[in-house]
Amino acid sequence: MQNRTGLDLPDPVVEFSNCLAEVIPGIEIEVDQPTDAQGEWWFDVVHDGFRSSVAWRPDHGFGVFTSSPGFGDRPDEIYRPPALAAKRLGQLVDQANRSVESSPLWLNEIRQLRDTPQTSLGEKLSISQASISAFERREDIRISSLRSYLEAMGGRLEMRVVFDDFVANVEISPNKKPSIQ
Repeated sequence: MQNRTGLDLPDPVVEFSNCLAEVIPGIEIEVDQPTDAQGEWWFDVVHDGFRSSVAWRPDHGFGVFTSSPGFGDRPDEIYRPPALAAKRLGQLVDQANRSVESSPLWLNEIRQLRDTPQTSLGEKLSISQASISAFERREDIRISSLRSYLEAMGGRLEMRVVFDDFVANVEISPNKKPSIQ
């Protein structure tokens, strides 16, 4: 694949475009390349009324905007593998097709992106698949339970506090191994 200038596109850009076309047949992708080789690439993604922007930097990965970006805004979510970014955009297109407003990831979407069945996750947490299903539908979740759920898939929970005049990470002390309740 080549850009307007005839120069080769970076492999991750080509892979992302190919994965998007595979995950979302008929998708339209417009690519804006940076003037600096280490700069930020921009993708405008359109499919049947769905629109999203994706930013890619070689040192960061693919930043997906789940809300409309404004000047200077940063992506809502970042994915290092191109295929994972394409898979997430597939979830967002599916939400749009169901007339659901694009939203941040919820637990079942995280699990699906990780290709982890509820049964497998339940085994790791020593609980039933039905308990995992019920947990994913809850609106109010204990932090310790959420941490266990994410750690069972190889992730970790990080939190931050956001005020008008500052943003900071919040430390969550892992005193003991919690269980999903």
